[in-house]
Amino acid sequence: MQDNINIIWTLIEATFVFFMQAGFALVELGLTRSKNATNIIFKSLMNFTIGSLSFFVIRYRLMFGEGNGIFGLRDFFLCVIKGNYASL
Repeated sequence: MQDNINIIWTLIEATFVFFMQAGFALVELGLTRSKNATNIIFKSLMNFTIGSLSFFVIRYRLMFGEGNGIFGLRDFFLCVIKGNYASL
């Protein structure tokens, strides 16, 4: 039950971050010239993409990985294969 709640809460937070990134893009669009709009949107998109991938690879395991009770110490970079843990 706790894992399901954690996953739902993480998805809600991800949705908030997605809309926050869209808001930042709109604010930056309003503060720049129209000729730079493509660059601003691309920068915001890459910011969101890199942030999402780094969260998925590293931060999720710090929050929910096996560890010492404070933060996770295992399963970084999705190294779980058929229940066997690969060490890095």
